[in-house]
Amino acid sequence: PDAALVSLAARCPRTLCVNRIPPDGVLPGVACNSFDPMFDICRVLADAGHRRVVYLAGIPNSWVNAERWRAVQAAASLGMEPHRVEAGPTIEEGYAAVPAALALEPTALIGCNDLCATGALTRLRELGVRVPEDVSLTGFDDIAFSRHTQPALTTLRIPRLEVGSRVWTLMRAVRAGEAPASEVLTTAEVLVRESTGPAPTAPPPA
Repeated sequence: PDAALVSLAARCPRTLCVNRIPPDGVLPGVACNSFDPMFDICRVLADAGHRRVVYLAGIPNSWVNAERWRAVQAAASLGMEPHRVEAGPTIEEGYAAVPAALALEPTALIGCNDLCATGALTRLRELGVRVPEDVSLTGFDDIAFSRHTQPALTTLRIPRLEVGSRVWTLMRAVRAGEAPASEVLTTAEVLVRESTGPAPTAPPPA
């Protein structure tokens, strides 16, 4: 929680947050832009006719998760009806969240990351829900095996090398007693693969 970061900053001022931008400059942070690319992937779904979508949410206190959910909510401007189901960032949590998500009769599921989406893909297959014919599915991060799932996962590739380089540079500055400004880095790249397609005309089986 933000309050814990305030307390941490008072005790350990030479601290750098990664994948989180603390509020009001409490501590410096480095993160990849998660809002714009998530909105871009929502646009891909909207252009394919998807309206009712479910976001499989990650960790509640995660700054990245909050940014991604904020983008899904903003996709209402594209004519989408966003819903949220608490899941988590792991394969097992994505797997477990699918029945609650399907109960909302979506045409697309948006995973908080690729691991969550991979678990959801397995559960959808077990339930006889075809991807993408019945439900489209997206992830985030483009981890190593996301293009090897069946079907290959539509996702977003974050600039890992750029993030790592900036983290190292700012970490050295923090260790030297400096107070660098937080940085939100280059947006991720949308990778449209086989797990997304046109919205079906009827809701998938629950």
